Amino acid sequence: TYKQQKATLEKLKGFKKTIYFYQITETLIEDFKVHLRKKLGNGENTVFTALKNLKKYLHLAFDDGINTPLPYNKIKVKRIKGNRDFLEDFEVSNLYKFYNESYINPTYKKVLKKFLFSCFTGLRISDVTSITQNNIVGDYLVFNAQKGNKFNKIPLIAAAKEFINTEGPIFDDDFTEQCINENLKEIAKLCSIKKRVTFHVARHTFATNYLVKGGKVEELKELLGHS
Repeated sequence: TYKQQKATLEKLKGFKKTIYFYQITETLIEDFKVHLRKKLGNGENTVFTALKNLKKYLHLAFDDGINTPLPYNKIKVKRIKGNRDFLEDFEVSNLYKFYNESYINPTYKKVLKKFLFSCFTGLRISDVTSITQNNIVGDYLVFNAQKGNKFNKIPLIAAAKEFINTEGPIFDDDFTEQCINENLKEIAKLCSIKKRVTFHVARHTFATNYLVKGGKVEELKELLGHS
């Protein structure tokens, strides 16, 4: 995202105001990693993102005929596989109670409509934002997934139907994923949820609770649209 690219640029400027291409060596990259970890307190995946972005622009420079002592393809970066957070029943219940409070911020309510809908359907945010009334056939939601273009047919249980409009656009907003995730972090704090909540956590919540309650992996695979 633009925000992510800009963050990397600011970190580079904080590390060194000016960096010439002839200075791109293995030592400089290692010093930059130390700066990210020690001075900025960045975790390994944040370091990964910064280096990935740096490599991207060094690759563009290489394509324009600019060589560096350390070629872009020699910069090794590795993402650390993190824990897949999900919400337990009581945490989903807390969000639902907050959703129904009379004092809730209208933006929070719109964000939670999509998030809680995904908790009961397992849809990715790209699919949640693209479905229309035409995708609702009886008690089923039928659609081609944005990722992989695979046809999906999933049951719409009563808990999921509660969050969608029966006429017109299914949801009342056009928030970006970045905006939704920023609001989810604020909502999680207000509901005393200490996990890192992003929209994708709703998909993990659906999958985990489906298995915990006795669902079969084979069935879950189909519901999630996995190959």
